[in-house]
Amino acid sequence: MGRKRVSGASGRDSGGGHKTSPGPRVVERDGHWHIIGTLRVDGRSVRIRRSSELPARPELREQAEALRDKWCTEIRREVVHGVKPSVPLAVAAHQYLNRSRVRPLNGFDVKVLQEITRRFGTRELKAIPDADWNKFIDKRQAGNKPQTRERYLDAVFTFLNWAADEPRCWITRLPAIDRDTEARNAKTSSRRRVVDLRPELIALMIDHAGWHLKPQLAVEWSTGARVSSILFGCRICDAVLVHGRGQITFHDTKNGDSVTSALHNWTVDVVIDYLRRRGTVRDREAPLFVTPFGKPYSRRGHDAGMGGQNKNAFRGMRRRTVKSLLRLSVQARRAGDLDAALRLRADARLVAQVTQHWFRHMLSTSLLSRGTDLRTVMSQGGWRDPRSALRYAHTVTKVQRAAVDALPIGDRQADAIDTSLTRPPLTRK
Repeated sequence: MGRKRVSGASGRDSGGGHKTSPGPRVVERDGHWHIIGTLRVDGRSVRIRRSSELPARPELREQAEALRDKWCTEIRREVVHGVKPSVPLAVAAHQYLNRSRVRPLNGFDVKVLQEITRRFGTRELKAIPDADWNKFIDKRQAGNKPQTRERYLDAVFTFLNWAADEPRCWITRLPAIDRDTEARNAKTSSRRRVVDLRPELIALMIDHAGWHLKPQLAVEWSTGARVSSILFGCRICDAVLVHGRGQITFHDTKNGDSVTSALHNWTVDVVIDYLRRRGTVRDREAPLFVTPFGKPYSRRGHDAGMGGQNKNAFRGMRRRTVKSLLRLSVQARRAGDLDAALRLRADARLVAQVTQHWFRHMLSTSLLSRGTDLRTVMSQGGWRDPRSALRYAHTVTKVQRAAVDALPIGDRQADAIDTSLTRPPLTRK
């Protein structure tokens, strides 16, 4: 009758009918063990109403009690020391993948999150030691290029930084993983020799492409679109194939926007020839570009971050183009034209480096070097940020030279200078 009332002490648990001790207790609700009660910490009362997700079986009661003790410890640390509790990596990854965002995650980042979830799954984020992270990364990236390893780590650290930010604070520090500074350098993209890829080389590459790849390359050259947008983002009804009014709309772009780009008249002709060979298609909603077997491209490789099924076709085209250039180089050498032979071998080395993404760099570089306004360049390539469009633009030496030569200084301006201003001042005798 006269005993002091202790919050959380009244009532009986469902385990044995004895009186419960003060604080949260394990009770049975809806067939599961629940943690119910109020925890007093540093003069504050913290209510706990959580399910352990464990079935209410006697053999699992001990696990539920251990979970209760763990949660109580985490709450004490958060209240007293400001240390927030962590969560399993799988839970954090699920929330990260499903959070609302303006720009959807690309397939590569999703693949990285899935791999680290399979590896660390139920382990709490802050409980994963640096040694385990390094062991996993080294094994996963064994034999890959440094650039590939750094791109993988960029996806990992983007997720971990999100987990460390407020209000989550699921980890207190990022794992120490060796990074390659040179491979991470953003200037590596500027080393793409897109300015050396002359129109005749592009035409030669397209001539050596398969019938299904040729229109893709022509559209990439004309619009600067990404491969994923071309393969999965446009239907037959999205292309207007009329000279002077040619255009194409991409619906599945990286930033989620629909982008309408103009088509060069030559590109219009290439796409029309491709459709004639493809045959009659009654479904206007069908994909515009298909495999050489007439089937739509599978999104499986795209979603897994492995590129598209057209990679083999592109590599085959590149090999054929390189062999053709080397054969022409041999013929030039036999004819005694050593300069032409060396130039053709240099072209072969250049073509061997080309990827489909070069066409995106070429679009920005070519348009800006011809004085096209930045807004038009952004609309054609589907860039939201001017900095993104400018990052793709590569310096053209002759354009730089022409700009410097046009500066208003030199002999022509010397005649316009008032010579009286340059005379020495008179001195007193």
